Amino acid sequence: MMIKSHALDKKLILLLAVLLAVGAFLRFFRFEQFVMFLGDQGRDAIILKRIITLEHLPAVGPPSSIGEVYLGPFYYYFIAPWLLLFNFNPVGPAVGVGIFSCLYIIVNFLIVKELVNERVALFSSILTAFSATLINLSRFSWNPNLLPLFSLVTTYFFLKATKTNRLRFYLLTSIFLSFTIQLHYLSLLLIPPYILFFTYNRKNHLNLKNLLFGLTVFIVISFPLIYFDLRHSFINTNNLFNLLSQHNNFSQNKILSFFNIVQTLFSYLFNLKIPLLISSILFILSVISFFLLKKSREVILFFILIYLYLLGISFYKELKSAHYFGVIYPFCFIVMAYYLDQIKKVKIIFTIFFIMLFIYLNGRGYQFLFNQGYSQINKAQKVAKVIKNNNAQKDYTLISLPESSSDAQYRYFLEIWGHKPIDREILKKTNELFIACEHPCQTIGNPQWDIALFAPTKVDQTWKVEGVTIYKLSH
Repeated sequence: MMIKSHALDKKLILLLAVLLAVGAFLRFFRFEQFVMFLGDQGRDAIILKRIITLEHLPAVGPPSSIGEVYLGPFYYYFIAPWLLLFNFNPVGPAVGVGIFSCLYIIVNFLIVKELVNERVALFSSILTAFSATLINLSRFSWNPNLLPLFSLVTTYFFLKATKTNRLRFYLLTSIFLSFTIQLHYLSLLLIPPYILFFTYNRKNHLNLKNLLFGLTVFIVISFPLIYFDLRHSFINTNNLFNLLSQHNNFSQNKILSFFNIVQTLFSYLFNLKIPLLISSILFILSVISFFLLKKSREVILFFILIYLYLLGISFYKELKSAHYFGVIYPFCFIVMAYYLDQIKKVKIIFTIFFIMLFIYLNGRGYQFLFNQGYSQINKAQKVAKVIKNNNAQKDYTLISLPESSSDAQYRYFLEIWGHKPIDREILKKTNELFIACEHPCQTIGNPQWDIALFAPTKVDQTWKVEGVTIYKLSH
């Protein structure tokens, strides 16, 4: 029996190795041709470079896309070593995100194997490895892209804390919860399910000492952001309250909004636009099964996390991008695997069919297998090189048009080459202005404030590089 068990272990290890290899291939194939390097990545790369060179150690992270609410700085410090490891090539942080996404496949298996069982662990890891949404999020550097890994690890430590009541798990929960919230504020929606679960599923009596230690550690880890808010008259807190008080941003039809969110989640899980009626029926069936099926306390929490999270974001009517669901992707795949494990007891053929269908549907989203790459790092480098080679002034201004575009990806290379343009926040009239136009744009007489301040009278030179038109203007 021991030999047979050992053989099974070896087969499982081999299967996981193959799964990891396939997952890594899907995350890194033609990586640099498809890696995203736009304004957000350029901005982050500049900050990471200044951290590495000790020019500036930020107390806050990137701002939210809506409301200018700043996150904590965890992501910057966590991913900065990858920029140094790749000698300031901005592909480094993206590689780091991809490696953590691969690590997530194995972490998912180990955690789910311990909390549920080996079959659910294997099924959920297969879904994780082949998910087009998770693969696409793993192929560029951005703070929300690490949410699935950190959300799962945080929940694991939380379950261990409620089960064992040991101090170390309270501390680890606090640390990783702070990290996860600093990746995206939607992670705050983890807290209500945690509180609900903790209230009704405590194995032992409430340990105030452990809770206080955990809260203290959470505050310490989050202190840079708290300190920033104190120094700047609670700008972050005020912006958050202003965002929440903008009632026009919240949907009035709550039921329809909720099921629209469910439909959107299904589209990201299966890479398929499922009709609203079908996705609503599937969700209602999952709620019914939640009450009918026999479940462990861990699986109950996974269901609750999904339901309450969807309820929370359904109040906000802005378009939901893939990263909005980063917090609950792990639990969705675990619950799907849990259903497969239940069905497996009836028929293995259905499980195989479902997994193959899942891989087929998601495989249609692997754009890097079929499409031509856009090489955004190389493009930004070429644009920056033209500006560098034709800049004669120590102080010069650089902007992008249209105004919604960002010039940070060009600024990054100019800064590491020692040709840094003046910061946009500095109201200084320089002698040279470079404008990078992604689309046809007006230069002379443009009312955009950087151009109006410069007050150009003529276009000295024009270049066209990788679809970007570069104008050099003077007074």
